[in-house]
Amino acid sequence: MASLQQEMNRPDFWNDQNQAKKVTRQLSRANDDIAHIRSLENLKGDLETYLTLLDEDPNPQLLAEAVSELPEQRSFIEKAEIECYLNEKYDEENALLTIHAGAGGTEAQDWAEMLLRMYTRWAEQNNYSVTIIDSLPGEEAGLKSVSVEIAGSFAYGMLKAEIGIHRLVRISPFNA
Repeated sequence: MASLQQEMNRPDFWNDQNQAKKVTRQLSRANDDIAHIRSLENLKGDLETYLTLLDEDPNPQLLAEAVSELPEQRSFIEKAEIECYLNEKYDEENALLTIHAGAGGTEAQDWAEMLLRMYTRWAEQNNYSVTIIDSLPGEEAGLKSVSVEIAGSFAYGMLKAEIGIHRLVRISPFNA
């Protein structure tokens, strides 16, 4: 981290914009990693304190307080665990998601719109921003195709496995 800060302090640092962007991103990532580690250490300390206090005095109110914090703590730990696996070259980048309806007519176009809504909601729940880059609406309903940018930390890493075909099998609401 010190070497990254030294590099940023060089007078010619901003001459190469691509390298500057790369270094600032690495420094930001290092700071985020340190913050996560400190948070995990604090969480460990809190849990140890609860266990010590409950071991000395099994107070139901203290136990209820400790249990009420568990879902938030578990969520934080799970997120940190997932980010440990996202260490490939582009995992930290934004993602470009393209959905095509295919050859299924109105039904496929409706499915494409459902997929867009699903990915959009997922992105919002995970604090990513979604920008529609291009959209081609269907004739009756849905979308023929849509391209969106999902921006945020590790967006690409989280979505890189979402490739291929997603099928929907149902009775069509469009056939009367």
